Amino acid sequence: MLLPHATLVCYNAIMIKLKDIVEESCSSGKAWIWHDKKQSCLTVFITGTTHSTSDCSFPADVDGLSLAIVRRNWHNRQPGLPRLPHYSAEKLAAIAAQHGF
Repeated sequence: MLLPHATLVCYNAIMIKLKDIVEESCSSGKAWIWHDKKQSCLTVFITGTTHSTSDCSFPADVDGLSLAIVRRNWHNRQPGLPRLPHYSAEKLAAIAAQHGF
């Protein structure tokens, strides 16, 4: 489930802008990645019925992005389906540049 097209998402009284959501899941929608510019980190969130819960955080750099995507993919795995694709170094660099880290 993709996040609804809204301007802001509220997390722990912090307003998250949708442009700061680095990666969402297209298929299962169990996890997504947020770029916390104030803390300079990438946080993986697990989507629940009424709210999302933070799972772990990584540094806001290309290596941290790679780890966050792997963690997100791990949460989104489903039995019987092929493994989720991994991103190339060029794709990771493009995502990092798009979000300014």
